Amino acid sequence: MAQDVWPLIQTPGVERVVRRGEALGAIQREAADWQADLLVVGSHGKGWAARAFAGSVTEGLINHLPTSLLVVPAAVTALGGDTALSLGA
Repeated sequence: MAQDVWPLIQTPGVERVVRRGEALGAIQREAADWQADLLVVGSHGKGWAARAFAGSVTEGLINHLPTSLLVVPAAVTALGGDTALSLGA
């Protein structure tokens, strides 16, 4: 990771979990182990050509994750500051 985000997280009860290995499988196992209702992931938006050659973890999660998935585009997270993502009406 280019920047360590853990010092920025100041929510009580948040724990740091690091897994090594193939991303798609590791995320699927963690979601199943936690019996997660919702998984939130970021998307870099690399485009169709990169996905065609290397695949996409996010695309794999959309197709195979047995829970709800919220994908946050990189453009939203890059805005920073007090920007909020509005969900629903």
